[in-house]
Amino acid sequence: MGLLQRSRRKFQLWLLEGLKRTGSSRDSSTTHKQHPWWQVMCLTGVDYFSTLGYQPGIAFLAAGALSPIATLVLILLTLFGALPMYRRVAAESPHGDGSISMLENLLSRWKGKLFVLALLGFATTSFIITITLSAADATAHIDAQGGAYATGVLALITSAAIAVTLSARRHNESVQWLFMLISLVFIYTTIVNIFEQPEGLKIAVIFIIAIVASSLFSRVWRSTELRVERIELDDQAREFVRKAAKGTVRIITNRCDRGDALEYEAKEKEKRVDNHIPAGEPILFFEVTPGDASEFSGVLKIRGETVDGFKILRTESPAVPNAIAAFLLFLRNETGKLPHVYFGWSEGNPVSYLMKYIAFGEGDTAPVTHEVLRQAEKDPDQRPIVHVGG
Repeated sequence: MGLLQRSRRKFQLWLLEGLKRTGSSRDSSTTHKQHPWWQVMCLTGVDYFSTLGYQPGIAFLAAGALSPIATLVLILLTLFGALPMYRRVAAESPHGDGSISMLENLLSRWKGKLFVLALLGFATTSFIITITLSAADATAHIDAQGGAYATGVLALITSAAIAVTLSARRHNESVQWLFMLISLVFIYTTIVNIFEQPEGLKIAVIFIIAIVASSLFSRVWRSTELRVERIELDDQAREFVRKAAKGTVRIITNRCDRGDALEYEAKEKEKRVDNHIPAGEPILFFEVTPGDASEFSGVLKIRGETVDGFKILRTESPAVPNAIAAFLLFLRNETGKLPHVYFGWSEGNPVSYLMKYIAFGEGDTAPVTHEVLRQAEKDPDQRPIVHVGG
């Protein structure tokens, strides 16, 4: 059993090598070998450049006597279209992430994530077809599976063209028009290929549905993890925590409305009455603004602010309950005391709140926060104390 655990540990270290971060930069102990730009370009454009090896045979089957002309067109498209396109991809993803990663960053929130999942379906299609062709008699199956392979590859090439077009447009560069023209060429080619050989799209749709379903299941299954990589406090926030640690650490969660003194005065009075908090006990307000809910985790950057004497800690997070739970555990570790957190009951349908939490990172905050704490800290005596009143 010990051998199995050691082997599993070694595999995890190898698989996650380079992913650990310290501070806001990469782990200084991790060094990466540098490579020339053209090698990175070939990696990020592997689908396109590997396809060139199949091109002569494909051109002969498709164009017959006109195959030399078709080959010449492909050469021109490669030199004046694909080459500058993938050079741009290599420049913007020097670690080999490629155009899919670019699109995830260029498209906001769930649009980018769903687009990436769809592209992974097309990538899986071309990968599976490549394996099939390699393991079988290629001469007997290029006709049968060539359309599916072409669909997968063309979808990835088109996504790269769209990625560099959006990037150039975002930077307001004149080269965006060239990339837009290249994108239109690949979009047209992809559509024509799909209409002529729809089996590739059918296979890709199956993979897309499977990938989206498994991703959704994983997201729901892991939704009650802490989902916070680390917590950073500014000087004001750290000073608030230092002073609060002199007594009982009491946190009142608040969804910011007007953000004025009247709001905090009413909220404090309500929580003191509902939860029997002594009048002289200092409290801190904690406000989490929902961020990009499509992100699973992130860095919790907390800033301290004062509104007419009320001390407020503010941050942004993809998941509100998870951020609150992570901050409470952080307070416990920093102060050596179990913090108390105060919520109010939410009015509404629990199922709708659950769906809202999964899709937008917020919902019935109190019970979800308690569940995240329960899973993160197995010992109830070491768990931050959750109060719900009202």
